[in-house]
Amino acid sequence: MNVRYSAQALEDVQGIYEWRARQSTEIAEKVEAAVFAAADWLAGFREGGILDPADSKVHGSYVRHNNDFGLVSLALNPYDSTDRFLSVLVAGRSGPGTAHALRTLAVPQQFKDHPLGGVIEVLLDEGENWSDKLQFADTRWQTAPYKASRVVTNVLAAKSSDRSHTAFRHLPETQVDVYETIVHMLASRAEDLSTT
Repeated sequence: MNVRYSAQALEDVQGIYEWRARQSTEIAEKVEAAVFAAADWLAGFREGGILDPADSKVHGSYVRHNNDFGLVSLALNPYDSTDRFLSVLVAGRSGPGTAHALRTLAVPQQFKDHPLGGVIEVLLDEGENWSDKLQFADTRWQTAPYKASRVVTNVLAAKSSDRSHTAFRHLPETQVDVYETIVHMLASRAEDLSTT
């Protein structure tokens, strides 16, 4: 008779343990969701991001646990005094943005509507395995399609107007002047390439 009560007591204890484990998992999931929601909300107060002269916007200022941002851009080659050669810059806010910006370079058709590059968003898969998350991530342009001449127009507009409400607001006037020179040169080269 004691054996039967002991077995029943053991089952009851095991049932209570399983119930607590389920409750703990549910509570942990709710806490995790609240933490991510708070992090998403707080991210809205952060300054930062990637200045995009094609859109006159700052992209990539809102990073969540399942996305990242990358950049592909052109610049004058600092080792070429003739200005005949350009440098291709690839960067990301973190690893996935950098990896997928680099991967974007492998598909020249991606740059048909983005001749001077732009900003991409990387949407990470929700999988468990980090390498799968990275490998199967999707990318999409944050920069709207444009012609190189639009970048020149945006820089000139930023130079001639009140810059307090533009993506260029943090650049000193002298940097905007240098930027204008570089953008003119890059845009003319991009136009030359698109006609050949």
